[in-house]
Amino acid sequence: FESALRACCGSGGPYNYNPNAACGEAVVNACEDPSKFVNWDGIHLTEKAYETIANGLLSGQFTEPALKKPKVCR
Repeated sequence: FESALRACCGSGGPYNYNPNAACGEAVVNACEDPSKFVNWDGIHLTEKAYETIANGLLSGQFTEPALKKPKVCR
């Protein structure tokens, strides 16, 4: 990740976050590559951040003991 604290979608400041200017408004800009950011809008994480967390949980990297993979019913 390029930035853990700075939001991808925001309107300036050190964290690119303004609670009075939400993503989608005319004064708010989004970064070109959200996958390089942990934070989407100052509140929510990016898809890449959620993917990294989920993969860490499912692979056992972030869990002790590791989660067991469910059996697939066919």
